[in-house]
Amino acid sequence: MHSVRILWSEAATIRHKIMNADVLIIDDEVSVLHGLRRTFQRDFNIQTTENGDQALELVENGWMFKVIICDQRMKGIDGVTTLSHLKKGLPISSRILLTGHADVTTLRRAINEAGVLKVLEKPCSRRILEEAIVDGLEHHEAILRQNRLEEKTVLGVIKMIERILGTFDFKPGENRARVLALAGSIATRTTCAKPWEMQAALMMSDLNQLPLEADRLYNRDVDRHERLTFANEVLAEIPRLSHVAEGLYFKDKNFDGTGIPNNMLAGDGIPVFARALHVILEFERLIDQGLGISETVIDMRRRPQLFDPSFLDVLEDVAKELIESSLSA
Repeated sequence: MHSVRILWSEAATIRHKIMNADVLIIDDEVSVLHGLRRTFQRDFNIQTTENGDQALELVENGWMFKVIICDQRMKGIDGVTTLSHLKKGLPISSRILLTGHADVTTLRRAINEAGVLKVLEKPCSRRILEEAIVDGLEHHEAILRQNRLEEKTVLGVIKMIERILGTFDFKPGENRARVLALAGSIATRTTCAKPWEMQAALMMSDLNQLPLEADRLYNRDVDRHERLTFANEVLAEIPRLSHVAEGLYFKDKNFDGTGIPNNMLAGDGIPVFARALHVILEFERLIDQGLGISETVIDMRRRPQLFDPSFLDVLEDVAKELIESSLSA
């Protein structure tokens, strides 16, 4: 039986080339950008862009930033909208908005849409901006520490899964490493779950079948409810996995409301994590049956009542990247 830890490691190697900088500064005034770069380049690794579109392009090309500073009033998309888009690609970055007039509407949008750490009034002194950058770097590091703690939790889950699945001789599909990478990408792009939550849920998805083995081995009846809640009861004993438990509980619920659990939930009423997981698990099932990636997506498109269309769109985009990466490997 393949080790789940090995599969996790293989999935982690499927990544785009990553480039790093401490701080990204976005401002459509070129003279301001040059001045800020000269001021801070000795203390921080600085990257600059003249508008939000250029910043988004950097992130799409693999750039990672710890702190993002953006002017509110720019040509094209404004600062809050820019930071909101960047939040999706770099969720743990510290975002700082610069504005000459911090009205209530802008502040509300900055907090609710962009999740900014600070709003600074222009013009601001070097000292204030430097303190904001340092606070942003410390905030970013704190989130990284939190993520490392969560990763330790995942490693514990992986070890538990290996022992449980090994006991019942369950084997992951031969495409599990590829699907783990795909699941992580979908989680990152949609923010429906953290990548490790999505990948952990995928690896935990077989746990609902274990009571069926108990039925066979011990000659006792196991009803649908017991099978459905088994994984939830297991996960309830592990800190930080309540979100994973919810995704697994509703993973067999179809978008039109059919499936299990048998309740009134349908469409957007189904937890978003579960809707994504439902799409990924069906993708894996069809891939393991021998369908190609493109054929799998087409097959799922033919059953729109079962899947959230927004996640089918993301699946198709990510699947195409998997094809391209396999061809270039």
